[in-house]
Amino acid sequence: MTFGATRSDLIGLVFRQMSTAVSTGLVLGLGLSLGLGRSMQGLLFGITGVNPATVLVTTGTLIVCAAMAIYIPARRAASVDPMVALRQE
Repeated sequence: MTFGATRSDLIGLVFRQMSTAVSTGLVLGLGLSLGLGRSMQGLLFGITGVNPATVLVTTGTLIVCAAMAIYIPARRAASVDPMVALRQE
């Protein structure tokens, strides 16, 4: 913000950086859970190893939680006066 960035620029920067980490984790987690669900299907009698509704709800919940975990600290960081932050360093 000291160099002319706006509040929305700062929040967008944090979102872009953290979205790559969150999306990588989601893709790896989904792949592993689907693979393990298929391999465990032989041990489960009368139950499918992969339930699409559960996967969608869990993925959606994780995305919402990650978005909140990114947005709240980014908003707080954007509200700090740059001169106060520079004086404390």
